[in-house]
Amino acid sequence: MPSDPPSRSPELPGWYHRLLDKGTIKPKDFDEDLSEINNDISSDDENCSHDGSEYDYYYDLKVQRENRKEELKIKAKQGVENQKKEAMRPEQQMSSRVKEVVNKIKKQEKKPISECEDMFVRGKLFGLYSADFVKHGFTGGSVDNLPRNVQFYHYVDVLYGPMSPSFRRPWYDDEELEGHVTIDGVDHHFEFPEFTRRGGLKKHTVKTSKGEKLVFQFLDSDHLILRTSRKLAFANPRPGESAAPKTFVFYGIAEGEATGTPDMWLYDVSDDDGYGYGY
Repeated sequence: MPSDPPSRSPELPGWYHRLLDKGTIKPKDFDEDLSEINNDISSDDENCSHDGSEYDYYYDLKVQRENRKEELKIKAKQGVENQKKEAMRPEQQMSSRVKEVVNKIKKQEKKPISECEDMFVRGKLFGLYSADFVKHGFTGGSVDNLPRNVQFYHYVDVLYGPMSPSFRRPWYDDEELEGHVTIDGVDHHFEFPEFTRRGGLKKHTVKTSKGEKLVFQFLDSDHLILRTSRKLAFANPRPGESAAPKTFVFYGIAEGEATGTPDMWLYDVSDDDGYGYGY
């Protein structure tokens, strides 16, 4: 503390008066009211000029306080970056599982379609994973925990199982498919007028009820890829939004995964179901 008595002017800010008689000042002593100026808006003393040696101690503390503020900002930023890296890890792991399915399909592209298994997605919930979404959209706040998924609605064929080949069209293969995508806390409803039951790399484009574009790749019963616009993906303001790609790629995995054909279809069914219809 300087030899001249420090000023006790009521014009000086509250944080200064709080520390005035404390003696030795440590960096953490400034933390109590730093939250009040997180926005870097000028405080009540910021635009004031004080002359005289009695104000030397005030200006000395002010410099220390500004240094402490910058130190905490850097630590906070590093903390958010570390949290982001941790949040990206499972996104990358889940996405890799879907990419493995893509590679498997590429190796089987020449396989006759008649040998391909039917795909069943009705009534399923797919989690959506994207490391890019977290990379550019992570905030460290509650919006990071908002769900990301796509839900396909149930239809009659889910309840009654596969029909014989003679009955499949149009009731089975080309039945409309309806559902919604949930990203960033917003639901986006869609409806495919026709939907094929064969999985693969083919891209299927559909628009939401609000005219937003969704591009699906239905790989198999438990894995898909979804592409959306940045505008659709970021319903909430995000710090890295301007640097984010215009199109986000989400990798979808069915809840429970490896479900394939619904369990109800795995039981042996007699040709005579008691009603004279059978399978």
